[in-house]
Amino acid sequence: MRYAYYLMLGRMKEAIQKSRPFFLTVRSDFCIRVLDLLYTRGFISGYFLVNDYTIKVQMKNVNGRPFIRSIVLYSTPGRTVYYSFSGLQQHLCKSDTVAVMHKNGLCFFYEAQQLREMKCQSYGHGGVVLFGITY
Repeated sequence: MRYAYYLMLGRMKEAIQKSRPFFLTVRSDFCIRVLDLLYTRGFISGYFLVNDYTIKVQMKNVNGRPFIRSIVLYSTPGRTVYYSFSGLQQHLCKSDTVAVMHKNGLCFFYEAQQLREMKCQSYGHGGVVLFGITY
């Protein structure tokens, strides 16, 4: 599961650096969950399944340049980074959009912060910090 996820983010970083319109990656359920999150929040143009093992991801471009400027991996294959909700507020850069995996699923940190302010305590927890996006 994690291998395909790290491979996907590595290929996405390469596509951003080389301004490619799309990239192919290995299919996994976790990759599809991350791509769903990126698509619904408008960071990628879309994705579709090429076959049982491959996903084609369409990158979003604005004026011929990639919409996402950079991706930073906080958790790597050899190091998983956990933060509490207050730790996320203290340690992470405010300009990044940071993806967090917690017990209720996968979301971006600013969404968890907004849900917590609305008194939805179940979303106000920390979790595994996956990656940050600068756009």
